[in-house]
Amino acid sequence: MAQTLGAQPYAVTVRDKDLVEVASLAGYESLSMTLRNNAVDNVTLTIPGTHPAAVAAAAEGAGIVIRPAGSDRVVTSGQAVLSTREWKVTDGRWQDTLTLEYESDDHILRDSLCYAPSTQEVSTTSASTGHGWSVGQLGPAESAIVSVVGANIGSNGNLARRAYPWLQVPPSEGRGSDVHRRDRFNTLLESVQKLATLGGLSFAVRHSGPGEVTLYIWVPESSPVARWSAEAGNLLGVTVTKRAPAVDEVVVAGQNEAEERTFTRRSRQPDASGRRREAFLDQRQTEELDELREAADEDLDEGRARAGMSISPVETPALRLGIHYNLGDIGTASFGGETVTDRIEQVVISHQAGQAPEVVPSIGQPDPAEDPAWLAPVRRLFRQLSPIRRI
Repeated sequence: MAQTLGAQPYAVTVRDKDLVEVASLAGYESLSMTLRNNAVDNVTLTIPGTHPAAVAAAAEGAGIVIRPAGSDRVVTSGQAVLSTREWKVTDGRWQDTLTLEYESDDHILRDSLCYAPSTQEVSTTSASTGHGWSVGQLGPAESAIVSVVGANIGSNGNLARRAYPWLQVPPSEGRGSDVHRRDRFNTLLESVQKLATLGGLSFAVRHSGPGEVTLYIWVPESSPVARWSAEAGNLLGVTVTKRAPAVDEVVVAGQNEAEERTFTRRSRQPDASGRRREAFLDQRQTEELDELREAADEDLDEGRARAGMSISPVETPALRLGIHYNLGDIGTASFGGETVTDRIEQVVISHQAGQAPEVVPSIGQPDPAEDPAWLAPVRRLFRQLSPIRRI
């Protein structure tokens, strides 16, 4: 990045329990951010224990707001979840260090449930009944997100006890594909993630002014806006993984008792070695053959061979986060004869005082348990190990 050695590329401030910025954390020793598309970010910051803002940073309910230097744009913001004070001897001298870990303000969605319906309280003195599904009408994904968040925890939420006066939920602009919403005591984050995925949207909760945070929703770029390749020299690394199937044959048992129970079996072709992985599934809630077969097929599907691919480009002045691309946008990476196009799901930013920051976006998912769709390109890459090594 075009960053003067020794300069701090990020303006970091302390936010108190009332969400008001009260102190600067300029002069931090290190800053690490893992920014995620449609999920909770994690931030770790280290400062000297003698830093002027150390007391404010470690106060109960304190948080952080991070912006690029010279910009009003909030990269991420959130509340401290762990504070560690450490004293140790280094080169014969005592050093006092304070390390703070934060979760982004998106945690408010993960920490809150979708009440069903949002107008009905759950009793603390007796058993409650009649909590049916909270169902949204078919409509734009953004409208569904705004509706479910606003009704449950927005500043004008349906239950005053659950409403957060500092959470701003702007009106919907009607963006995104049409979706159905159906919730009952799942988390708001799960609900909003599903709606955003189906609707082709991205979202984040960020500090937006003194005493408030705001739910932001946007439409990510659907065509590649960031392009990386080994030939261009802006590709840091590629990791591909593949996992063998977990199950090849399922025996499923339905209703009834003892030897009178209903059984059926579902299977697929074993792998190249002929190994067969068998499993038993108890479905005593039904004896309908179609339902038993469907349950067995779901187990077979979940146990399929899977693959993962994580592509880690390196940021350059021509491709910078927040300027040329954003989380949720489509990126393309070319390597080893393969071109992979997928969403930019994560960006890891690391900065040590006195050094230029390192910004590493990731395309795809590194966990091989994620998606069977990666199998074909991953298998091709495993067959092309020699060309990969020469990149």
